[in-house]
Amino acid sequence: MMESAALEKLVPEACNRILETEAAGELLESFASRQLLTERIGQEEYRYHPLLKNLLCRQLKEGRKQEIWKRAAQYFGALQDKQQAVHYYGMLEPGQLSGGGCIREGGENNGLLQLVCFGGIRIHLGDEKDIVHWRTRKTKEMFAYLWEQEDQPVSKERIMDVLWQEGNEQRREALFHTTLSYLKRTFSIIGVSDLIRMDNKRYTMKRQCFHSDTQSLKRLHESLKNREEKLDVEKEFRELSRLYRGEYMEDLDGSWVLSGREYYQGIYLQSCELLANQAARLQKYELGIRILDRALKLDPYSDQLNSLLLKNLCAMGEFQTARQQYERYDRLLKEELNIGIGRQVQEIYQNAIIRRTG
Repeated sequence: MMESAALEKLVPEACNRILETEAAGELLESFASRQLLTERIGQEEYRYHPLLKNLLCRQLKEGRKQEIWKRAAQYFGALQDKQQAVHYYGMLEPGQLSGGGCIREGGENNGLLQLVCFGGIRIHLGDEKDIVHWRTRKTKEMFAYLWEQEDQPVSKERIMDVLWQEGNEQRREALFHTTLSYLKRTFSIIGVSDLIRMDNKRYTMKRQCFHSDTQSLKRLHESLKNREEKLDVEKEFRELSRLYRGEYMEDLDGSWVLSGREYYQGIYLQSCELLANQAARLQKYELGIRILDRALKLDPYSDQLNSLLLKNLCAMGEFQTARQQYERYDRLLKEELNIGIGRQVQEIYQNAIIRRTG
């Protein structure tokens, strides 16, 4: 009885699975028939009186409550009951979920809250349909800033300095509390209670009920590094392109987001380079060129990427195209940065292009 009080819906089948018992139905019916502050509210659903529920929960050890909530989140997630699953994930303390996200074994998302950061911030439940509609632009910015802090507490003063550079202290503080209220309300509507926690006058966000595309990108990058010789280049490039659909939080323009934007772009470009190298080893030069063309749109000044592109073109016998690419790159560096081409690219030009084309 004490352990079942940690659950919101007392459905026998769910209780049996989550609490690892076989007699939940009989016990719940017995409690109800004996009027032990328990009532049947449906054919297969019961509830405890709030006073009894609170009493029992206070006697339940915190570690066991966390274990029950975690099992409940996984159970309802497997049933695709997203509202219940999100509710229980929201009850968990940070660190209760391995990897920090709502992920099934093997990396597949559990159908819970998907946070899209690339190409602009969006939140959905796995069907690409947005479920969060921001009350104001500052509501979205506050969410993004607190997400960016990971699990590091941040003071009200710091948040105000980031989001409201202008205005007197009284006005900024009023805007802070209004925006914080909007943010909490926005997520309570979709079943995430206590999204923002305050401890010792510092704020943190409960991140564990979200899974973000940034987590997936970092995991993919590590995977590419660890099995570079065994890559399905076409498949991995499709996944990379699906994840990195635009700049990190590109719909926000605060200076605080720039370092994250640069960091994730770097991960994307490194992943492209790994895939292009593997494509060259497999003599899939056209695929390698396609990957490098995409990467060079983001970083046209990279000697490394331009070197790989010239090598792929030369391997295909496209020496004239390679010469044109070299000349375009040379003009770009001189006109935009007032510098010359690096030695690595020059050597490729000398050895692979001039020697063959005269």
